[in-house]
Amino acid sequence: MVSSQEKASGGAQKLRRVLSLTSFKDIRNAFSSMGYSMGSPDFPRVTLLILAMNIIIYIAELVNPPLKHHFGLIPQEVSRIRNLHTLLSAMYLHADIFHLLSNMFVLIVIGSECERAIGSLHFLLLYHLSGIGGNLLHTLIFSNSLVVTLGASGGIFGLIAVFGILFPTRPVVAFYFFLPIMMPAFLWALFYFLFEIFYQLIGGAFFIAHMAHIGGFLTGVSYGLYLKRQRYRKYWFSAY
Repeated sequence: MVSSQEKASGGAQKLRRVLSLTSFKDIRNAFSSMGYSMGSPDFPRVTLLILAMNIIIYIAELVNPPLKHHFGLIPQEVSRIRNLHTLLSAMYLHADIFHLLSNMFVLIVIGSECERAIGSLHFLLLYHLSGIGGNLLHTLIFSNSLVVTLGASGGIFGLIAVFGILFPTRPVVAFYFFLPIMMPAFLWALFYFLFEIFYQLIGGAFFIAHMAHIGGFLTGVSYGLYLKRQRYRKYWFSAY
């Protein structure tokens, strides 16, 4: 059994670790290393805003753990048309620091490129629609579940899908079973999607909402194809 004093000490240690990993200087340096300047018109402001919100809300979770239960997605509740706001709010909650860091890493690397390509407004819509779409599919499949679902993974998988559609031939280094493999972005995105289907079919990995990932990816594919169609239409009319 852990005393309340030990719990408080553990929470403080987690909080200090998050703050040490997420200083403004480190975030700025990360974006600068990818060729972005804070004052440039194509600076991924929405990506940075979403990143900051996730970090701030995770710190709030450490201070007030019941937030996960109040704003996390419970499929049975949503299937009964209750607490519908959790379809969105659950996107900004994370189970632990590793869950947060893995999602935010992909957000910075993939999200910044997507935002620069499609613009801030489309990026904002893509990210949140993918997250909500993923949570809806998870709720539909597991409508009687009382397990709290957390995480930005639906939105992240939507970004992965759009990245594969917009930059299909761009080389990407992927890690499969800890082995680095170079492949085109389209194939990389497709492999991620197929792995999620495979894991779901075999019963899923422990406490991972694979259907939310699949739903986010499919939403991203739909939005990405829409954007690509609009881009070609704009090019066609500007050429004649």
